[in-house]
Amino acid sequence: MSTGPDRSGDPLLRTEGLQKYYETSSGFIESFLNRADQVKAVDGVDLEVYPGETLGVVGESGCGKTTLGRSMLRLIEPTGGSVTYHKRNEETGENETIEITDLSGSELRDLRTDVQYIFQDPFSSLNPRLTVGDIVGEPLDIHGILEGEERERRIYELLETVGLNPSHANRYPHEFSGGQRQRIGIARALAVDPELIVCDEPVSALDVSVQAQILNLLEDLQEEFDLAYVFIAHDLSVVEHISDRIAVMYLGELAEVGTTEEIFAEPYHPYTEALLSAIPEPDPLWEGNQIFLRGEVPSPMNPPSGCRFHTRCPRVIPPTDLDVDQPAFRGVMDLRLRLSGLEAADGLVTTADTDTDAGGVEDVTAMDVESAEALVRNTFDIPEWIGDGEADDAVSDAVRLLVDGEVDAANDRLEAVFESPCETRHPSSNHIRNTHEIACLRYDADAPGDRPAVGDAK
Repeated sequence: MSTGPDRSGDPLLRTEGLQKYYETSSGFIESFLNRADQVKAVDGVDLEVYPGETLGVVGESGCGKTTLGRSMLRLIEPTGGSVTYHKRNEETGENETIEITDLSGSELRDLRTDVQYIFQDPFSSLNPRLTVGDIVGEPLDIHGILEGEERERRIYELLETVGLNPSHANRYPHEFSGGQRQRIGIARALAVDPELIVCDEPVSALDVSVQAQILNLLEDLQEEFDLAYVFIAHDLSVVEHISDRIAVMYLGELAEVGTTEEIFAEPYHPYTEALLSAIPEPDPLWEGNQIFLRGEVPSPMNPPSGCRFHTRCPRVIPPTDLDVDQPAFRGVMDLRLRLSGLEAADGLVTTADTDTDAGGVEDVTAMDVESAEALVRNTFDIPEWIGDGEADDAVSDAVRLLVDGEVDAANDRLEAVFESPCETRHPSSNHIRNTHEIACLRYDADAPGDRPAVGDAK
């Protein structure tokens, strides 16, 4: 990992409120009538990348990492927000602020000499009809940097820099291994002598031994050319190895940003804790203290209100007037989530919930209230006695309504008692330390409940 990047001056690149929405309309009429749904792939991201540093971006598949990286460089057009790049003016020696989202096509092409991209798939990102020499030399041609013998010498230098033989310049991409193809992609990115490279999961398609070679190469190049990286990955051990700072994404938003040491030593966001708990140890007897998140990642087309993680969070905040422990409250939250997507009460409990071999459902509408309540509490890990009279009454009332087939009424009864602040309030970004930010309602100054002490992530 590179050490000591200077963050005292202007960032090299900054995003403010960056958004990228995709429309999912099925035809012209829906678009014309403005009825198209939107997939909120990136939604209001604020990030800074400083000269010479590596910023890791992590999160589950589908959280918006790649879309963020491509929106930063306008490989895809952002829906909203700002992306500014600070470029040193060679004549005055002062930094010039460039708003990337306002650049024309020709201006954006000129900026490509400062910012480059390494793609995830080392094969599909290379033109199979071009030789390696032409692939690496193409940026030199587009920007009119070198030609003739100087161009050829530069191509050979770049191939040697990334660990390839200059004689490989006359070969085609299909003649190389995955690791070698990624080296070609790196050489192409280096051709224009950039200041910043966005690395989009550059080692995820490679064998572990080859991953180490590519990571070491990227570190060596960073030290040699003073490069800044935005390193997108889902492998936390890789990100820990190469990153100076880490940004954790969930469902298009940032959950936590901090130095690598801060994130791995004291993760404050429950989602970050869950991610880190999943890192395996090289020990066949290792069991670890893994945090298993219930449910699926919600659709970015219709993200949850409030904190987007509240549908899976193991530390969701109960109402201030409710005296229940976290596991019981989480169980009721899961019940409410199941009810919100349910059309009929007879589909509430499936045999997958009850670990039986037979297919189908356990029909609560065909049971007496006592049996239905026992089944519901067991299925959703709600204890027989929650510890709060009003809460227990609400669960019992909801089950009686479900036995009568009243799904909406049962959900309303539970919501009246169990609605969490996490469902209604969107968390702001809180500075735990100067370099450590977290978007969690538990750390909002005016949030209900007790604010956890700094240094206590639990």
